[in-house]
Amino acid sequence: MADLVEALSQKFEAFDDVMQKILDKVTGLEAWKTSADASMSTLLSKADDTCAPPATRGRPRPTAGADSPTSASSTTVGGGQSLRPQLGSESSGAPICVG
Repeated sequence: MADLVEALSQKFEAFDDVMQKILDKVTGLEAWKTSADASMSTLLSKADDTCAPPATRGRPRPTAGADSPTSASSTTVGGGQSLRPQLGSESSGAPICVG
């Protein structure tokens, strides 16, 4: 009986170690995702500013509203071409700045 309890104890300790490693990895991935999201937002903002027509550079962007044709998360250039790819789009590569 004591051997059975000892064997179960070792299995529970091993299970606890595995679960702790998984928790550490998930926590690390969450921290990485937060950092990557912040970096991507900064890069997209800089790209939007760089690709903006010269007359609008340095001006605050309009906020999206019911009467606004564009939203704050999507900027368009001449011809209605969006500077940001849409989710599920078939296109690949970076958009070309027209200016």
